[in-house]
Amino acid sequence: MNENLLNYNKAISLIHQGHLDQAEEVLKVIAQTRHGLSNWALGLVYAATGRPFEAIKHWKYVSPDEVEAVSEKMEKLLDLVPVYEKIFTLYNRALEKARQNDLSSLPQMYADMIETGRGIPLPVEIYKGLFLSLLVQEKRDEFNKALNEAPEYVRKDPRIKSILLRVTETELQSKVYEIEKKSAKKIRKAKGILIAGAASLVLAAGVTAIGIMKHKGNPEEAAATIKTSSSAKDSQSQEKKLRDQISSLTKDNAALQADINKKTAEMQNSADTANLLQLANVNLEDVKEKAALKMYQIGMESYKKGQYQAASEKLQKSLIISKTLYFADDAQYYLIDSLNNLGETAASVREMDTFLSQSDSTAYKQSPYLDDVMLLRAESYLQAGDKENAGKWLDRIISEFPDQWTSKKAKTLETNNN
Repeated sequence: MNENLLNYNKAISLIHQGHLDQAEEVLKVIAQTRHGLSNWALGLVYAATGRPFEAIKHWKYVSPDEVEAVSEKMEKLLDLVPVYEKIFTLYNRALEKARQNDLSSLPQMYADMIETGRGIPLPVEIYKGLFLSLLVQEKRDEFNKALNEAPEYVRKDPRIKSILLRVTETELQSKVYEIEKKSAKKIRKAKGILIAGAASLVLAAGVTAIGIMKHKGNPEEAAATIKTSSSAKDSQSQEKKLRDQISSLTKDNAALQADINKKTAEMQNSADTANLLQLANVNLEDVKEKAALKMYQIGMESYKKGQYQAASEKLQKSLIISKTLYFADDAQYYLIDSLNNLGETAASVREMDTFLSQSDSTAYKQSPYLDDVMLLRAESYLQAGDKENAGKWLDRIISEFPDQWTSKKAKTLETNNN
């Protein structure tokens, strides 16, 4: 009990400092012991970050004798549920658009969600979707405006910070290449880096469909739009300034990156990832996230090229490092699909079961792939002749995802197999 109280006080301190994501992780551990005050505080964090259903779930474990305000707070949040349900319906439609690679309408769809929820907290995922869709559409001014208007808990979220870092790196690199230009060929290279950077950014953030930025015009026209400096000396000065900026941006992280690269190489020959990471003289969680993300990105590059064996190996390594990061559900889904393409049915089924067993964790509970994996598992049961277990998953899909295409497919499968 003393340990619970110590951790509870630590979480409250983190909340006061504005580190809601860190407070959430601390409180989730204590809340499992049904510690009343921790469930109350965790519910407040969820409510303050746009997750009403999670908040209500934890407040049910809090007695009014422990926290007098719990009943009133829960009642007020329940009154907002219809608004949240409307917003989440819009969010599901946006995810479907992304799956279909229909990206042009996404910025407005996310803006509509934020307008519908004006005055109430919304999940970080909605802001992340807005930011990424604006970047892919090359609407940088609108992105800056949306970022400045976003709540503090959104701007402080690690997922949003990673997006900003990638944008900064991409823009600085692009400017260096523009100043360095000596031919149309170099302009193509500069534009290519910017385009690849944006696509990489979307991939790293876990968006279902990868958007490619459009390059209008030919290389000569692109070259004509970039003004040259008045002299070679000025050009060299600007180039040096930008290079210094890039150097400054990466200097503090040089040692960390070396450790990440070292551990990544070691992980190829060992499954004991956690022990290897603890050998690094850096923040363990930071190293884990960066290493897992790197494996995920490499795996997805192989997947898009149809190299399913390489993709499955890298995605598996990403999941060995961590199954709790924001892109873990993406990694697991594409691992399942890679294994299916390789004809490794048994391994694919094991990954499906792993995915579905974690559907209550942070990275999986709101995954857009949840109903897809349920359907794949039901189909695997049908192929094995197990109609009973297949029926359980089909019933869940129909009940929990009535507006999705998977629900229609589930009804068809039930009809055909009865």
